[in-house]
Amino acid sequence: PFSILRLYHMFFKSIGNEEFAQLLVISRLCGTPCPANWPEVINLPHFQNIKQNKKQYRRRLREDFSHLMPEPALDLLDRMLALDPSKRISASDALSCDWLRTVEPDK
Repeated sequence: PFSILRLYHMFFKSIGNEEFAQLLVISRLCGTPCPANWPEVINLPHFQNIKQNKKQYRRRLREDFSHLMPEPALDLLDRMLALDPSKRISASDALSCDWLRTVEPDK
């Protein structure tokens, strides 16, 4: 079965604590942050510097993970990894989602 730890190891363990490398991994999976998918991103420090030197990636989370987990789990992951924090699911809403209520941790 799919686990969040497996996702972490697949994407972040090998890149360590380097912020730019982490941003690149996130962009390749969730799409490049831009005003179209996160209007307030233009207000972040150094956004203009990163924007000028960065390839634009489209969001491909669903196509990369659809074969690893059931659709309700994929919906939750997609909402958890929304680039725009205002569109991201809250922890309490995530914990009460339909899919997590059916998960049996011992299996």
